[in-house]
Amino acid sequence: MAKTNTIAALSSLLQKLGKERQHHIAAIQEIDGVFRRFGFEPTGAPVRGKSARGGASAGRARGKRPGGQRVQGVKQTLLESLSDTPQSPGELAAKVSKKLGAKVAITTQLHMLKREKAAKAVGRGQWVRA
Repeated sequence: MAKTNTIAALSSLLQKLGKERQHHIAAIQEIDGVFRRFGFEPTGAPVRGKSARGGASAGRARGKRPGGQRVQGVKQTLLESLSDTPQSPGELAAKVSKKLGAKVAITTQLHMLKREKAAKAVGRGQWVRA
């Protein structure tokens, strides 16, 4: 009986550590992306482009076209996609991605539009035109 409890506890711990590891990998990749965007070379481990196992960063980066060019006009297209009826960020991202022809992330642009008072957040993550 004690062996079964020990195995279950070990399995649970390994699953928890695996989830935490994935979270940390994603955070490091996000930080490295910011470093690359501003041309900063961190002092420490070299910046890697793709994960060793081909995880989340293995595919084409969001906001980039196949040739590696940035997608232009995300903020303007997002502003045009906002309406007076509340929409989730997922719905807005789908609209903008469809219009631009590339998968893009809109979180930063949403908050920029909020700061400029062109958009506002309403209950439970829904967004409307201000």
